[in-house]
Amino acid sequence: MTRVFVPIFGVLLLSVQAAASQPFFNSSPTATPNPGITNQPVAFSADAATTDHVPLTYTWDFGDGTTGDGASVTHAYTAAGIYNAKITVSTAQGNSISDRIELPVIDGGTFVQMRVDKGKAKVSSETGTDTFSFSGVAENVPAGLSPADQTVTVNVLGIPNIFPVNSKGQGKNANGTIKFKLPKNGAGGNIPISLSIKKSSFFDPLVASGFDPNADFFQGIDFATLISFGASTVTQKEDITNPQISWFLADVYFAAMSSKAKKVHGKEIRKLIIIFSK
Repeated sequence: MTRVFVPIFGVLLLSVQAAASQPFFNSSPTATPNPGITNQPVAFSADAATTDHVPLTYTWDFGDGTTGDGASVTHAYTAAGIYNAKITVSTAQGNSISDRIELPVIDGGTFVQMRVDKGKAKVSSETGTDTFSFSGVAENVPAGLSPADQTVTVNVLGIPNIFPVNSKGQGKNANGTIKFKLPKNGAGGNIPISLSIKKSSFFDPLVASGFDPNADFFQGIDFATLISFGASTVTQKEDITNPQISWFLADVYFAAMSSKAKKVHGKEIRKLIIIFSK
């Protein structure tokens, strides 16, 4: 009997699926002008990408119950206040990244934008251990507008700190210091300002504003700082609607990522790694 061997050739098909792309921001989203003015358009813009350049969808939540779509959009607010505008950038595969802009909208009072030169923050989920500091310049301040000999409220992430400021522009309390380099004779122009706050708690406000403490990538955050004077009972940032109050606004931007949680005195403590960016 003759045996015949017939070769059998098989083809093994492998399906390889590429990992879904994670979008990232090329720069922090912006709102112009900042602060906004009631019933006037504010231009919002965001710039994101992925490593493999897949199409992205941009969705805005303006914080007043309305939304918009697109990398660049405009929106007008009908009422004064502090609005938390959120931008979410998504891929078709469902990956997304979000960031927020805290936008004051005014219809009265005096509002001065600050230029931030330096900033530093240390944040932990342990209560009362956080620090925050910055230095910058309040630009184009109107003549006669001065915090000297006034009660000054510094509102950082919704947490107020009250400083009695003397005639030299210096203030101090149990949690920090503030210093204004005042021009002579009440002249206007640029006023350098330095601020240092300690023993505070910023972790929960950051999480409430959209920071994800479990994410393994850097997220943009804004330590929006409102410096106000002109009334003795200014404690809430919503007082921006009061035309008798003067405000300086400093947007102190950081990139932050949560580090691994550690056990300290039986409590789980999570710290943020924060990098300052202008």
